Amino acid sequence: MISATADYATRFQQYLIESGVSISTNNQTIPDVEFLFRVSLLRHDLVAEIFHISEPGRVPLVLSPKEVKRILT
Repeated sequence: MISATADYATRFQQYLIESGVSISTNNQTIPDVEFLFRVSLLRHDLVAEIFHISEPGRVPLVLSPKEVKRILT
């Protein structure tokens, strides 16, 4: 029987990122992994090793005065 380590959680998240899934999809899998470690494997210490990835803020499109003038004309 293989015992789970903190490295498994980290490698799984790295796998998700490298496979190209979106940040929201990655974060949606976190509760499932936490359930696996906490309930199925009884490894409460590993839940602390799992992290959520925050999405980068989007910069709003701001038009220059010249572009606004061009649109309005």
